[in-house]
Formats: sequence, structure tokens, C-alpha cells
Amino acid sequence: VAYACIYFERLVLQQIVTKANRRLTMATCLVIAFKFNEPIFISTMSQEGGNTHTTTDHHSTMLSSTSTSTSTSIPSPKVSKDPKLTLLFDFIASEWSITSEQVKESELGL
Repeated sequence: VAYACIYFERLVLQQIVTKANRRLTMATCLVIAFKFNEPIFISTMSQEGGNTHTTTDHHSTMLSSTSTSTSTSIPSPKVSKDPKLTLLFDFIASEWSITSEQVKESELGL
């Protein structure tokens, strides 16, 4: 939350935030701060049993930089939606009546 407030304050100082867009801008700052500071949510599925194991990974670049192996015992990582991010979008929608699509669109502008 602190990083989101700092991002929002910087936008206020640059006179980007107006009364009409302040809620959307703060919601976008919250989502951006969440994405920068939370570990990546990775779901791995083993090829043998098809069981899904969900973990968070602080070192996602290590997974993406490893070469493919011919062994079938190594689970393949799959980045999926973080349930915490879904809860954040639900909170934003319920408190400020801003849809996740609006936040995602404005995220590109900031």
C-alpha cells in the first residue's frame, strides 16, 4: 500500500490526477504496486500424474532460463493468475465501482 501511495503522490505532483480520475488512478497504482512487490504465482503440473502443485517463486527467471530436458519427471512451470490479485480486483470493484478491465486499460497509460 505504501508503494501505491508513493506512485499516486508522484502522479499528483505531475498534475496527472484530477477529481474525475483519482479513484481509477489509485486503483491502478495499487495493482502496479502489487505486481512489482509480490512474488510470481506459478502453478506446476507434473506430466506423470497430472497433479497440480501451486507455489510462489521469487526466482522466476531461473525457471525461464533453464533449457528443456528430455526427462519426464521435471514438472513444467505455468504462470497463472494469483488469487490475491483477483481479490484485489474484487475489492476495487466493490469499493470504487471500477472494473478490472478499466484498471488494466489505465495501467498501460501509467
